[in-house]
Amino acid sequence: MVQKRKPDFLSTPVIAAAAVNPIYTYATLEKDRWAVVGGGAAFRTCVSKLLWGEDTKQADAIAGWDRYCNKVGIYDEGSDHIGLLTTMADRNDAVGFFRHASDVSTLAADKVFAQVAIWLVSGFANQGAAERHNKCMADLHTRKRTRLDMAKAEAMIEVKMITQYKLAVARASSREQRNGDVSIARDLRSIYVHTRARASEARELRLRASALQAQAREEAEAALEDEEPLVTFEDAGDVLGMVEAPLVVPDGFKIVAASPTEEQLDPTNPASDALIEQRIMVRFEHYGWCVGTLTGKVNDGRRTIERDRVNFVAKFDVDNGAATDLSLESSMYDGSPSAEYESWLLLEPVLGPTEAAALPAAAGGAIVAA
Repeated sequence: MVQKRKPDFLSTPVIAAAAVNPIYTYATLEKDRWAVVGGGAAFRTCVSKLLWGEDTKQADAIAGWDRYCNKVGIYDEGSDHIGLLTTMADRNDAVGFFRHASDVSTLAADKVFAQVAIWLVSGFANQGAAERHNKCMADLHTRKRTRLDMAKAEAMIEVKMITQYKLAVARASSREQRNGDVSIARDLRSIYVHTRARASEARELRLRASALQAQAREEAEAALEDEEPLVTFEDAGDVLGMVEAPLVVPDGFKIVAASPTEEQLDPTNPASDALIEQRIMVRFEHYGWCVGTLTGKVNDGRRTIERDRVNFVAKFDVDNGAATDLSLESSMYDGSPSAEYESWLLLEPVLGPTEAAALPAAAGGAIVAA
């Protein structure tokens, strides 16, 4: 490691290994870089011995050394590989640095130089610690520069090496912390995705259950419709002597010939206000034509009658003023006595509003005796 006749100076292979170590040339931090004095001469001496008799390879190794020192080609700051090379240099992975340089370069100079550099940096056990120790020795020059004896110089070197070790440990801890933060974020993301998947699955199951329940209800209703009742409403009417109420227009009113417009039948449209408090007749099954009054509008689209939206509320005389939801459509407006069930029509007074209101309520709309 150190020449015996010159204890204050490093041996040629050690200087050459330090000269080619990428951490001293390509480290990110300026304080980690170091210009090795006599590194070029030491490298050329080692090349002449390691490649003795191979002039072409010696020339390629020297050319590769010049490209490495001058940062040309793959070592250039604009190269696509400089980022990875700098990372390996910061990690003090000299062997990985030169292997990558040899693999990505197509020049014989870079490949031969990388091989020689690997031989040099691999020739020492615990390369990183040995090189830093030798660097400190070269900086101190013991008695020539600081007038220290060897014992004190070794103590100073030990202190500096311990400081560098603590710094390396701190960097490793910081790197582990960053990796841990990334791992935690990845775990949280996976938990979030899993929770969303479970929520979607639960929602699909609820929709499927609702569909099955609706299907079961429809099948049950269809089964009840297919069954013939023991006593029908018509049978009860025959026994009691009652029939459906016919179309009898109350006194003082007449049937409005035309159906209201679609705007008037839309409860969200202001035009529908004109139908409030207007008299209406609706033909209900088993009851016939019933007379009532439109008392309000329904803006809630969720209220339906057999899937038809409810748009108005009326009170019929036959119900003693109880409110009834209506789904009024212009297609069902029919003033004929034999109109379909759920048909409806509007009434308008023949006389003035004051006189018409004074007339007694019509008998239409109630169940009458046959």
